[in-house]
Amino acid sequence: MAHTTINGKYYADTGFLNSLMGIPGVSLEHMGWGEFYANTPHGRVEFDSMRGVSIPNQSGRSYRVYDKDDFSNPATQWLFGQMESRGQSVRVAASTEDDLRKRIIRLAYTRPDLREHLIPLVEE
Repeated sequence: MAHTTINGKYYADTGFLNSLMGIPGVSLEHMGWGEFYANTPHGRVEFDSMRGVSIPNQSGRSYRVYDKDDFSNPATQWLFGQMESRGQSVRVAASTEDDLRKRIIRLAYTRPDLREHLIPLVEE
């Protein structure tokens, strides 16, 4: 079970969703097509599988997580805090674009046969 924050946006995996039922006052509802929402004491939190990103140690799908009605995400922050404090999910560091750029450069250095394909990806 993992969750992360990337550029101020929240993400969690399927294991995170499956563990929500252990938190008092939280109920998880299925909306269909792999989409879910959780009712919390602090408001409704939505889980959007269409906008998920790959996160380290991911279990199942990744979901973009956000508050239904409040873009400052107090309910999402509360939910992440509850999961962490109960040991039900682990906050992981996500790769940034800069990390990806460094990885591509390293790969181009170690694999000269791929350089012509990789260098255009990192040129500005």
